[in-house]
Amino acid sequence: MTPFRSHLILFTITISIILICIGSIFIRFGFHQELVRDKTNGVRIIMVLMFQYLVGDPIKFIIIAVDRTIWPRDHYVPDMDKSRPEYDREDFLVQKVERQRRNLLITSQYRNEKLNEMYKEISRDLWLFGRYYFWLMLAMLATWEPRVYRSSDMIKKLMLFNHTDYYGLEELVHINQLFDYIEINLINTFDTNSTTPGTTFTSPPWVHAEQWVMLGVIRVRQLRRSSRKIGWSAPEYTDSSYLPGWQKPYKVVPYEDLHWRVTRPWVPMKWLAIDSFLLNFHHIGFFDYYPELRGYSTLLSRSKVSTKMVLDFLTEQHWLTRNTSAIFIDFTMYNVDMNLFSVITLRLEQLPFGGVLPHVGVEGYVLLRDFDHLKWYDLFVYMIYILVLLQFGKATVNKVWYDSRTLKNVWNIMDLLIFGLNAVVLWVMFFRASLVRSMLKNVSVFGNMDFVDFRRGSRLEGLVHMLIGLLICLTTLRLWRILQFANVFHLFNQTLRMAWQPVVSMAMMILIFLFGFCMMMVIINGNNSIYFNRFFQSLITCMCFSFGFSSHIHPSEMFHGGKAVGLILYAILGFFICTVLINVFVAMINNYFTMAKERRDLEEVQHLDFFQFLRVEYQGIFDFYMRLPCFRRGYKRNKRTVSQNISITTDYIERKIRFQRRRKKIKIVDEAKEESDFQMRGEQLLLVGEHMETQLQLLRLRLFGEKAEEAIRPKQKWRLFSRA
Repeated sequence: MTPFRSHLILFTITISIILICIGSIFIRFGFHQELVRDKTNGVRIIMVLMFQYLVGDPIKFIIIAVDRTIWPRDHYVPDMDKSRPEYDREDFLVQKVERQRRNLLITSQYRNEKLNEMYKEISRDLWLFGRYYFWLMLAMLATWEPRVYRSSDMIKKLMLFNHTDYYGLEELVHINQLFDYIEINLINTFDTNSTTPGTTFTSPPWVHAEQWVMLGVIRVRQLRRSSRKIGWSAPEYTDSSYLPGWQKPYKVVPYEDLHWRVTRPWVPMKWLAIDSFLLNFHHIGFFDYYPELRGYSTLLSRSKVSTKMVLDFLTEQHWLTRNTSAIFIDFTMYNVDMNLFSVITLRLEQLPFGGVLPHVGVEGYVLLRDFDHLKWYDLFVYMIYILVLLQFGKATVNKVWYDSRTLKNVWNIMDLLIFGLNAVVLWVMFFRASLVRSMLKNVSVFGNMDFVDFRRGSRLEGLVHMLIGLLICLTTLRLWRILQFANVFHLFNQTLRMAWQPVVSMAMMILIFLFGFCMMMVIINGNNSIYFNRFFQSLITCMCFSFGFSSHIHPSEMFHGGKAVGLILYAILGFFICTVLINVFVAMINNYFTMAKERRDLEEVQHLDFFQFLRVEYQGIFDFYMRLPCFRRGYKRNKRTVSQNISITTDYIERKIRFQRRRKKIKIVDEAKEESDFQMRGEQLLLVGEHMETQLQLLRLRLFGEKAEEAIRPKQKWRLFSRA
């Protein structure tokens, strides 16, 4: 029995034992129960195998290495196998024929060892990164939820605009109308007397869509300015403690912990340590930037009566005054059918001149992605992606481990960065899942009587999306480096290498002019147009208009400084920036591209390309596919003889060449290329001669025997095709 056959039998027995054990587990503990248990069992099996691969095998090899180091063993030299098969001259000639048949594809172009090593490394990297990139894209598609946008847009319209029995947030013209809006649109819509029972933690459904329920209670937070004066500096928001009615000095009220809903609206909010990391951001408002981790807040109740009492108390104590800069209403809704969380923030800004500006922010995320909630094909994609990621990480770490000089290469550093970024993404996803579970546990424990800030999970989900976008960008850039074997990618890379200095200079000149123009647009039209209200908004508007995205802006937005000035601004933006500067930038890149192409044509050397290398290096794979019925090409006579078919084909080729010469589409081939082609044809002729000589020797051996073949073997007959 050959070693390969013994290893194959051992492998078959091992796989059979594993499949029998897995089948027994499924039949005994999962098959007769619900489908979720089958998923859980399958995930546990994969996790055990991964634990053995990642943790168990390294520990085993460490123990073996320590054992062999402390107690070394003698080297085992196996005995020579006397029963091995003996090879005769016929076997030698058969192997020689096969070797020469494969050598027919190899010419002098294939003897460039440096080029072959480069192509071999490219093929390995292309297989490694191409496979990883493919499964990464599938994993991203598996996490994509197309219904999030429609759901968030529906909630935003229901909160912002008027309806039959409810009015929208945009109808508020004064800050004193806010409490009426809360009572009518946020409390009455979650009717506790509804005939439809709560679907999650005894929460009543939403009247607009009974699939939605509220998690926790509503929190109302306000930011107060320390003074009414508005100067050049940013407004200062107070964080002092007050008594009800914004009275001072503050003093501790007896039994404050029992009456916290009464005293809490006048005391600054307290935040956890994790909030300083996840929620330390600013809301970008219409008038100012509002910090999240500051202000005074109050919690509403679940019942109408209690909420009415809280709102009446806040109204009597004048909780909203002229010093109030912005009010934020935060709550979270959950859709059981879609497994979707909607984190909602209603913002109402009070301007210094008395008006208010509303805004509705809805962020929809699927925060519960446990294995029980995944579909079978999503689960399969995730598992394959993890296995491919482990193979990618193993190849990257091995390359650096065995040769530390590879760390000097930027692309190897990028490989380590990609693998590390994958690990960070997985860690953030597991941390977000555990955080959401703990928040849901708080909702179930407190019985929807406290505010649970699901924005922590939404911020982590947003961080995951940003990291995944960066990961896809780095992986695409790495694939760009691998695809440099193609002439198009190589030519574009050479163009960037030649033109980066003038292109950067031209880009800086365009940006300087664009910055100045955008600042001028802000000064002239900023007070009358939302598109030029801020500098970055003006910059985005001008860039979109320059590249043709002008459907959202009307030319009248530029005429607030007068018709003459507006006409000049529109001409500068529409002609000078869009036509002159952008076209000059593109024309410069085009000129350098032409120069790089001409240089490549002048320095072009006839060498082996990547696809020819693959055809020889992986000949077995190509032969397998060419033997398939769909790729197999047979000879069709078409009721003609072989000579007639050859004559027709050669006549067609000659007519085609004459036509191309007449149209002047054939390039003049230089002498170097002609000499290279002539040498290649001569080498192929020599290889064919040697191959034919070996075939004749094998034929004589099989027809007349070994002795007869030696007797009639011609002496120096094939010297014409010999390399000696």
